[in-house]
Amino acid sequence: GGVILASVTGAFTVWAVIGAQPAFALQPLVDPNWPAYVLIPLVSALAALIGVAFQRSCLYLRQMRMNKPIMPAWLYPVSAGLMTWFLGLTVFILVGRLGVFGLGYHDMSDALTNQFGRQVENGIVVSDLQWALATVFCLLIAKFIATVLAYGFGGCGGIFAPTLFFGTMVGLLVAYLAELVFPENSLGPGEETVLAVVGMSACLGAVVRAPITSILIVFEMTHQFSIVPALMLGAIISQSISRYFNQDNFYTSVLKQDGADIELLMPPRDLGSWLSMPVGEHVRFQRFILRSLEPEDMRSAIANHKVAWFPVVLHHELEGVVSRFEIERALEHGQRPNIAPAMVASPHDTIGHVQRLLLESTCDAVVIRRNRDGKVLGIVTMRALLTEEIAHSSQRY
Repeated sequence: GGVILASVTGAFTVWAVIGAQPAFALQPLVDPNWPAYVLIPLVSALAALIGVAFQRSCLYLRQMRMNKPIMPAWLYPVSAGLMTWFLGLTVFILVGRLGVFGLGYHDMSDALTNQFGRQVENGIVVSDLQWALATVFCLLIAKFIATVLAYGFGGCGGIFAPTLFFGTMVGLLVAYLAELVFPENSLGPGEETVLAVVGMSACLGAVVRAPITSILIVFEMTHQFSIVPALMLGAIISQSISRYFNQDNFYTSVLKQDGADIELLMPPRDLGSWLSMPVGEHVRFQRFILRSLEPEDMRSAIANHKVAWFPVVLHHELEGVVSRFEIERALEHGQRPNIAPAMVASPHDTIGHVQRLLLESTCDAVVIRRNRDGKVLGIVTMRALLTEEIAHSSQRY
């Protein structure tokens, strides 16, 4: 509710101050014909792959800079800036475009209004498709390299505008190539723009992993309702590719690279997500292990640890679990305590799985043991699970 209220308030404020002006002025779009719809999946797939490559490249350079620096820290952003200057200047000399620098919105606007490759000869506007293709290709490659270096080497800048830029150029690249290869099925200017807009949404969606958001953002930036079906088709394809190649979105990957697991920082939204979380990361289990049944060791265990159950490991082998009551009884009568068989789970098992083991167990405890080497890590009780569940449920976003 708060997010929706903030969005509506922001939209009304912007419209009241500057009017309903889109970020990108598009020419009137027409309903795409069948050649355009054939190309939409291809554009979406290529734009998503560019987004995947962008995310992996940025994170790789970022990890290398933090873990294996080969130069002083201040020299990384300086070198990235110099390389950006070199690439931008080269593109400007070759095709006369400055989109490598800054956000690149001016070149994106020209691309979306089919200004690439247009020249005036004898007062007549003529279109040079090969020149337009070369312009798009140069801008895409140079912008990609410059942005990866800038972000990976710790320079300033974000990922929103670059992904929109990449997607726009990918869409136009496919459109221009299709027109060169199949001139008899030439796309209209409006259909070229549709492919460019689909590329914007697909590339952004692949990086931030938010399909509905990428559709709505592009729609709000263009104010063209007729492109929504094409954007939805592109979103399905881009999300499939992104989820296949990358485990997390860009922002979550950066947090994990910095050692912050987002699942440990945010409580679950519902019971289902809580039950699907790994028990080793979200439940504090009792880590004391009883490694001897000598009276002095058992007496020290119950004196120093106020818990109801103890895992018993003798000679590096798990024997089971023993209760505090059984230890006290054995000490009182000078006997060996009765050890109950243990239910065993790994720290990667879900909380729901551990709860089922607790219900099936004859005692109120499950032993947590590592799969890799069989090492016993501790014990989880129903009390511990309920304590963590109450703590998580009391938190609010």
